[in-house]
Amino acid sequence: MKMWDERYSQYDFVYGKNPNQYFKSVIDKLEPGKLFMPGDGDGRNSIYAAKQNWKVTSVDFSSVAVDKAKQIAEQENVNLEIINADLSNYDYPQNYFDAVGVVFLHMQSPEKEVIHSSIANSIKPGGAIILEVFSNNQLQHGSGGPRNKNALYSLEEIGEYYKDFDLIELDEKIIELNESQHHQGQASVVRLYGIKK
Repeated sequence: MKMWDERYSQYDFVYGKNPNQYFKSVIDKLEPGKLFMPGDGDGRNSIYAAKQNWKVTSVDFSSVAVDKAKQIAEQENVNLEIINADLSNYDYPQNYFDAVGVVFLHMQSPEKEVIHSSIANSIKPGGAIILEVFSNNQLQHGSGGPRNKNALYSLEEIGEYYKDFDLIELDEKIIELNESQHHQGQASVVRLYGIKK
């Protein structure tokens, strides 16, 4: 927690002001509805989606990040719900959201399994999961992310978390990241776009 509070207090935009490219490429195709953004930090993806008429709920456990997100949302004149909470014991609604965006959300087991199960359950049938996270192979790259394999993801692991979804895309690939100094350079990621059955 302290690390994240310090990081968000030091920089104007920790991962840049623009939304994550993969998240943007998918959310732009969808009809706006209720969107959940777990672990969205200072709100770059949440604020973008709110500007596209999504009704956004953003949750992050860093109070510094949440305060910044609220300030930025006010400056950008967008309305969204921004909550300071720990995702491992957050009260997730069931079968509620039209979409969830998971962008570089990393934690260790057993919290990892609990949180992804809760995220999957929070999406209503016909709703979408949009996910980009660092893969286990990210340890070979110096472009950001945890240096602990337990906090990274395999393709099979993501597929298991979202097994009740029709998978439009589930892929591991090498991309070029350009999301401020913390996400910069060649990276190995897992991407998922799926619709809940």
